[in-house]
Amino acid sequence: MEVNNEEITPSAEYLKGYNEGYLISKYIPSFSKSAISEKGTSERSKGFYGGVMEYELEKKMAKSFPYLSREDAPSKEDYYKDRGDIDKE
Repeated sequence: MEVNNEEITPSAEYLKGYNEGYLISKYIPSFSKSAISEKGTSERSKGFYGGVMEYELEKKMAKSFPYLSREDAPSKEDYYKDRGDIDKE
């Protein structure tokens, strides 16, 4: 990884591993669980681990805060429907 002006730029190998870890976690969860226990020290391995962890975090967040998902989010009309009542009083 390279750091420029306090911005971290991951290497191509890290990104490749990250994307692989994320996608494998999403579509083949049993594989990623077993593969993550064998994490190595290469950039690609670190990226794989990061991708798996990101997907796991997103799954937990979706379960913890289901109202934040786009499908369940209230419409803008629902959010603002009662705001007009305050101004009328």
